[in-house]
Amino acid sequence: MNDISTENRVRRKRKRKKKMPIWKKIGIVVTTIVAAIAVIIGGLYAWKAEQINGALSALDTQTTFTETASTIANTKGILLIGLDNNNGFETLEHRYTDSLTYVGVNFTTQQVVMLPIYRDARIPMICDNNREENINRIYDQSDLNCLAQSTANFLDLPIDYYAQTSLTGFTQAVNRFGTITVTARESFCQGSYCFNAGETYDMNAEMAIAYLQYRGNTSGLNRADRQLDIISSIADQCVNDVFGCFDKVAPILGDIVTTNVPVTEMTQYLGAISGSMTIEQLDVIAGTNTQLADGWTQIVDQTDLQVKTDHIRTTIFQ
Repeated sequence: MNDISTENRVRRKRKRKKKMPIWKKIGIVVTTIVAAIAVIIGGLYAWKAEQINGALSALDTQTTFTETASTIANTKGILLIGLDNNNGFETLEHRYTDSLTYVGVNFTTQQVVMLPIYRDARIPMICDNNREENINRIYDQSDLNCLAQSTANFLDLPIDYYAQTSLTGFTQAVNRFGTITVTARESFCQGSYCFNAGETYDMNAEMAIAYLQYRGNTSGLNRADRQLDIISSIADQCVNDVFGCFDKVAPILGDIVTTNVPVTEMTQYLGAISGSMTIEQLDVIAGTNTQLADGWTQIVDQTDLQVKTDHIRTTIFQ
C-alpha cells in the first residue's frame, strides 16, 4: 500500500469520534441528490414554499409503476438509480445502472430500510421471457419499467417510485457543495488518489468519483457500500445547513435528477421524514462472481437474499 499523497494528506482530517445520528441519513429516500433535498424541504417548506414547489416540479415525470406498487397503506418502495456515462452517452437513456439501492419506507412506524444491490447481480429480465441478465444492463437493453418490474420480482418487494441521476449530475452537485466529508472504508488507490481505511477526507468531485469507482480486489460489493457513504455525507451536510444546501442544489435539481415521486406526496411527507424517521442500512446482497460467455456476473446467494428481503418485509411492509 502506497503512502497517501501530499494532496490527500492536506485534505485528510482527524477521524471524527461522534457517530452521525442514524436519522440524518434519511436524505437517501429519494436519490443521491434528492436525498439532501428531502431533509432540506422538511425544514424549509414553511419559509420557502414557492421556491421549493418550483424546484420539485422540475423533477416530476409521468412514469408510474402500478404493477409493482405497494398495497399496504403508508408504505412505499423506492428504487434509487445511478447511471454511468458508458459509451459516451450523455442522456439518461441507454446507459448502465452503475448504482442500485432499494429503499423501503413505512410512514406509520417512521422506519426506513435500505438495501444496495450489486450491479452485476444476475436476475430474470421480466420483459424478455425471464431471460437472465446482469441487473445493471436491463435499463440499457429495455426501459425503466422493465428494470422496476425485474427488480421488484427479484426482491419480491414493491416498487412505487424511482429516482435517478448520472455521474455527470453527481459531479455537478458535489461541485456546488465544494467538498464533501467521507471516512474511507478501506485502503486503496484509484487514479491519482489514495485512501487509508478509517481516515476522513474532504473530497472534491474528482476525488469523490475516484472513491466511488474503485473496484480492484474488493470487487463491486464494497463499491455499493461506498456509494452510500457519499450519499450519507451529502445528507449530513444538508442537515447541518439546510438553507445553504437548498440554495446550492435547487437551481440545478431539475437538470440532474429524474423521479416519479409526485410533488404533492413529497411535500406531504418530507416534514415528518426530516424530523423523526430512523434508517437502517443493510449490507449489499452477497453472491459469487463468475465469468460467463457474455462477461462477468454475480450468482446471488439466495439465502442471503431471502434473509435481507424478509427483514425488509417484516420491518416495513406489515
